[in-house]
Amino acid sequence: MALTLTFRAGLAYCCCEWSCHLNLRDGNPWEWLRQELSVCGLVPEERLGLRLAVVVEAGAQFFDWSRPDPTRRGWYAFAPAEAQRYEVVVAEG
Repeated sequence: MALTLTFRAGLAYCCCEWSCHLNLRDGNPWEWLRQELSVCGLVPEERLGLRLAVVVEAGAQFFDWSRPDPTRRGWYAFAPAEAQRYEVVVAEG
């Protein structure tokens, strides 16, 4: 199955790591994806595999890890990103 995760220009995120935003590793992580596929009328395979394209649009905002926000513990200033794209393959189990 192929999916695309897009970080949109002008919106703020902590990072551009797919695993942070899709959380396919903790607990029963694939169940939410199975449910969403079913809602769309798709029958998920017994063991899912993903070909995931991650797209970062130019101007998407991400934490600037070198600039902590002194008013909020654990937060950082945001900085715009340049456009980029990467792909990963993830298998259930």
